[in-house]
Amino acid sequence: MQTEAVFENIANRIQEEIEKAQKSIYIAVDWFTNRNIYETLVKKAR
Repeated sequence: MQTEAVFENIANRIQEEIEKAQKSIYIAVDWFTNRNIYETLVKKAR
C-alpha cells in the first residue's frame, strides 16, 4: 500500500481508487457524508 497526499478532486480520486481495489479496502474516517463514495463502496462490496 502506498501513501499519497491529494489536495484536488479528492472525492473523484477516492472513487477511482475504490474501483481499482482487487482484494481489500481500508477506510479511516471521522465522518462519512459523501453519498457518491458510499455508493461506490456498496457497489464494490457486492
